[in-house]
Amino acid sequence: MKRLGFLIFLTLLLVSFSSTTVLGESSMIEDINKALKDEVTYYDNHSVNVIDSIETNVPVMENKKETDKNVKVLFVAFKEVRGDIYFWNNSQIYYYDIDNNQIVNSADVLGNEATSEFLKKHENVGEKKLRTGSFLLLMSSIFLLILAPVIIAFFHNGSRSNERIVIYNSKRVPY
Repeated sequence: MKRLGFLIFLTLLLVSFSSTTVLGESSMIEDINKALKDEVTYYDNHSVNVIDSIETNVPVMENKKETDKNVKVLFVAFKEVRGDIYFWNNSQIYYYDIDNNQIVNSADVLGNEATSEFLKKHENVGEKKLRTGSFLLLMSSIFLLILAPVIIAFFHNGSRSNERIVIYNSKRVPY
């Protein structure tokens, strides 16, 4: 009985610690969500997902002065929806200032070894990938658009004879 009570206590303790980290990251994700709404035209709202991140001290240009900031570098994946039919997976890297709770412009980040290794690790940033279902829908529509008229013409003209007959002086002569 004591073990059960102790396990319940540990579970509640772990849940409370994990919820505090989630609450701290929720403002970061909301800021990234807001930035994606402004930057990406077909962004699917609240589809942002942090794939990988590192926390480092990085020199940043601020008002033409170089200052060191505690920045979290995030590799973010998100979805784009075009016309409720075509779904794209996309990714991007963001720099988030932990102390000021705001996104830092990537042009202002001067970088260091940790950030350059992180960027090398995620070289396929910004690569759009069409999802499999959308790809199959696109290919089948192209297939139908190109081949359907050919198939219809083939079966429509299939009942006619291939041999031409020309009538000369009331006699049927093959052409």
